[in-house]
Amino acid sequence: MNKATFDWLLAKISHRISKLDTTMRQAIIPMERLPITLNYLAPGNSYTFIADRYMRGASTVGEIVEETCQAIWDEFSEEYMKLPSSPEEWKSVAKVLCVSDKCFIDQHSMRY
Repeated sequence: MNKATFDWLLAKISHRISKLDTTMRQAIIPMERLPITLNYLAPGNSYTFIADRYMRGASTVGEIVEETCQAIWDEFSEEYMKLPSSPEEWKSVAKVLCVSDKCFIDQHSMRY
């Protein structure tokens, strides 16, 4: 991901992933929360690997990933990630995901 795309994504979801400081600790800022999530999603690094890299606990990383993914979904789902709403739309998705002898979905979960 280039810097411009990162900055655009951060600007879009910052308000959703911002936390307040408390008397016990400083909040992890969105500028750190987003890269933690991207390090999990893109290369598929483990929570433990990311925790070591960012000097955070693995459970903290897990919470950050979950919250940031939810923020991305909340921000973009209606515009970019619309779920099919009818059987016909689901069938067209299945046609795209099943190419020749390789199928990327469980065919038994869809009824034709």
